[in-house]
Amino acid sequence: GARIAGFTITNGGSASIFAYGVSLTIDHCIISGSDQGIATNQRAVIRRNLITGNSDYGIFVGSDGEPEVANNLIVGNGADASGLVLYQSGGVVRNNVIDANGITGISVSEPPTALVTDIRNNIVSRNGWYGVSAYAFDGGLQTIGYNNVWDNGWGDYDDVEAGTGSMS
Repeated sequence: GARIAGFTITNGGSASIFAYGVSLTIDHCIISGSDQGIATNQRAVIRRNLITGNSDYGIFVGSDGEPEVANNLIVGNGADASGLVLYQSGGVVRNNVIDANGITGISVSEPPTALVTDIRNNIVSRNGWYGVSAYAFDGGLQTIGYNNVWDNGWGDYDDVEAGTGSMS
């Protein structure tokens, strides 16, 4: 697949990187100043990026997406922004720092198909609403654990348990 690496992308309008219908690797980029930093619905690999200052979402994954989101710094996205949204999608979310986003650090809704969702080893802190909000997590294909979630405005977890090994 295609690869975007080592770029600074600012003020991209509705999305700095819009990758619907394309599997893409996004690596070592600085992404800021758009409505959505990254928008995808595929098996994107999103790793080692700084995603900040976007007004709606740091990363938005739409229906049936299944990305790997790892080792990113997702911070300071706007007052109406969530850090990472998995909307009716799955994915592996590991080793990220998700801090000081206006709404929720990680927001997940149940995938409509049998997609795996695994949220592990993240630091999720100081977000305006919740640290992790996950609707209809089944504990089988959707798992969570070993996260450090703290000091989020409305609570650390919404509609999901912290999971094994998590700190809060």
